[in-house]
Amino acid sequence: MRAMKAVHRRLLVLGVFALVLGILVYRFGLPNFLTLKYIQQRSVYLEACVAHNYWLSVFIYLISCTLAVVFGLPIIGLFAMVAGFLFGLWPGLFYTVIASLAGSLIYVEVARHLLKRILEGRYMTQLARFNKRVSQYGHSYLVALHFSTVLPFFLINSLAALANVPIYTVAWTTVVGSIPSLFLYSLAGRKLSVMTSARDLFTPDVVLLLIVLAILALMPTIVKQIQKRVEACEE
Repeated sequence: MRAMKAVHRRLLVLGVFALVLGILVYRFGLPNFLTLKYIQQRSVYLEACVAHNYWLSVFIYLISCTLAVVFGLPIIGLFAMVAGFLFGLWPGLFYTVIASLAGSLIYVEVARHLLKRILEGRYMTQLARFNKRVSQYGHSYLVALHFSTVLPFFLINSLAALANVPIYTVAWTTVVGSIPSLFLYSLAGRKLSVMTSARDLFTPDVVLLLIVLAILALMPTIVKQIQKRVEACEE
């Protein structure tokens, strides 16, 4: 009986999130709002909103960014740029990291308790590969996935949920792994008004920086591989 009540509560929470997102999409045309072009067109208005209602603007941003992560929308980079533009480099980065963390933790819990069977059927192959890599390289593999920016939050969080990665591990790997890329997007927000697309962020020096960060993230993995080979030779 208690288990059924717990499931009902979780379903209710998920339903509320879905309802809020649906209202935003219907009332404000959210897909059109969350584009680089629209943000640039409304930049003066958005700056005025922040100037007159700073903490309300922060609150709305945190809720919106958190919901975007929960519902797997691949626009976290745009959110980070907007935060850098409206709130400044470091505050914008901080707010985006907090929202990304909150969204990731909420989604992981929902995925484990409500979406597990659906996700297992969809990501069976990826999950097997993920489990193999985690067993070989440890949870630093999660950090490397975030560093690489190849996989979206949604997929990384789905695999972490299915693999029963501890929630505190999800938390610290999300923070550590996402900071470099979110920093770059937040930095790009400072020149948001002159950007034509998110691709303008990835200049050669930035790409080189990302490669270096990815190598650093993989260092624990490389060290473990070297240790295994040394031990194998000694045997």
